[in-house]
Amino acid sequence: MKKKSILFLFLLLVGCSTTGSLSSLIYSSISNSNGSSAGSSTNINNTSVSSSSSSSSSSTSKNSTIISHDPYEGEYYKSIDASKTGLALRSDLAKLITETHKNYTTYDGLAAAYKVADVDPNNPNNIIWFYTGESVKFSGFGGNVGTTNREHVWPKDGGKAFPAKSGPGSDAHHLRPLETQLNSTRGSKSFDEVPQIQSNIVKQNGSTTYKNLCYSYKNFFYPGVGYRGATARILMYMQTRWGNQYNLQFVDSAGSCKTIGKISTLMKWHLTEPVTEQEIRRNEAVYKLQGNRNPFIDHPEYASKIYCNDGNSYNTALKNVVNQYGDYFSDSKNELKSITLSKTNIDMTVGQTSKVEVVSNHSDALYDVEWTSDNNEIATVNNGVIVVHNNGECNISAISKDNKNIKATVKVFVKSVKNIAISGNLEKSVYQEGEKFNPNGLTITATYTDDSTKIISNTDCLWLDKNTKN
Repeated sequence: MKKKSILFLFLLLVGCSTTGSLSSLIYSSISNSNGSSAGSSTNINNTSVSSSSSSSSSSTSKNSTIISHDPYEGEYYKSIDASKTGLALRSDLAKLITETHKNYTTYDGLAAAYKVADVDPNNPNNIIWFYTGESVKFSGFGGNVGTTNREHVWPKDGGKAFPAKSGPGSDAHHLRPLETQLNSTRGSKSFDEVPQIQSNIVKQNGSTTYKNLCYSYKNFFYPGVGYRGATARILMYMQTRWGNQYNLQFVDSAGSCKTIGKISTLMKWHLTEPVTEQEIRRNEAVYKLQGNRNPFIDHPEYASKIYCNDGNSYNTALKNVVNQYGDYFSDSKNELKSITLSKTNIDMTVGQTSKVEVVSNHSDALYDVEWTSDNNEIATVNNGVIVVHNNGECNISAISKDNKNIKATVKVFVKSVKNIAISGNLEKSVYQEGEKFNPNGLTITATYTDDSTKIISNTDCLWLDKNTKN
């Protein structure tokens, strides 16, 4: 039986951090300065609606074709303070798009609206179905397979049940033309990414698969590729325009149509499938009809500014999505107004590391600061990870890259251990050969060069046998 004598050393705890690179795109203007465009005019319910065309350029990102897009430059949003975030910005947008919603489309009036808002620009006799992008002849609504129906993108029972045929149930920004069978298959399912199982491919007339493939899986529905981003922006519009009145909520779990599904998935779709020419053209037409606009088409940068900062529990998940996929719509990052660090003072020993985090109300805060040390002989810092080298004191600062006057500092005190003392009684004092020493019951007190003392956790010590050094 071996008896162990005790030495100890401090273990060095090393923190590490990684940041992924964010993709970026450069956007060119699509709409003109006042938001209007030339085109034919049709009268719908005594309201003039213009069919417009827009010029665009496209690029490919993450294997999908997107439309380059500048934020809307018209007068419609002149009352909006774009520096606001979260609920404050959403509240202002809700007020704007509610007050300007002067003309209410009727449920039957959607037929005339679709002939203008959803017209195929390459075939004026056809409209474009939602989710699939198919161009079909349209003379009215039917109830048979292959005919056109009206799709409630946000189901009428998704929240505090709203009227199926009025208000949000006839809002032309919301209801989209859709093939009848696909409309029935989607039903009231929440949106989510689902396994693309062959047997679950929704088929047209029981035979030919839809062009862009929609998937129905248990309680979830996956829109066709190219319509996921548009779906997300419709749902964001719905919550902003009608959410307070009918309790339309987003969560970060996909289980109930009452909450429509995962906001993190919708944000991903919004970022990876940016605004299309069809959306821009349609938004303009519905604006001429109803008087209000979908702000998430005109200013898609509003999405992350609102939902990443509205105080809900899903904010962290959304920030991770934005950081992963990049906010392609933002011209610039939110300016940091202040910086707060997770620590203000740190006691450290030579060779030790410690991680300091930035605390901020902006999702991109971590990417807007640079780290400095006022004495690299004492300690250095890299992306918030502090490594100390010598005894002494120094200041570690996080400084805004946009405004050098905005910074926060943590004071680092570095000192060496002069001696240690061990007190207490071991819980286990008798060992069989090969057993690992158990220091429980002992109290380790370190005395530093400045004569200060500190109780050291047993887990911070390395225990060695004086004979074997193991």
